[in-house]
Amino acid sequence: MKQYIERNGQTFKVMIDYTKIPFFSNQKRGYYLTVVPVKIIQREGYSLEETGAFTGFRNLLLEVERKSNKAYNKAVELGTPLIEKFIEAILNKQN
Repeated sequence: MKQYIERNGQTFKVMIDYTKIPFFSNQKRGYYLTVVPVKIIQREGYSLEETGAFTGFRNLLLEVERKSNKAYNKAVELGTPLIEKFIEAILNKQN
């Protein structure tokens, strides 16, 4: 799942995705919720996303050994209520 949400003039990229190979050694394999503020820049025929370092949240929703539709649906169910909380936390942190 990938979507963009607008709040208070700020755009947030929201993703729920499966991570098989951890980026950092302490990450676990599974489904993660990522909420990051982005600035979308429109150019001729394409668009760019600009993000700042350490400006969002990434949270493990469901630890699994392998990717599946059942696990993905469970991760979406677990992550959906957290999206607004993460957005509010980012907005509060910016103020």
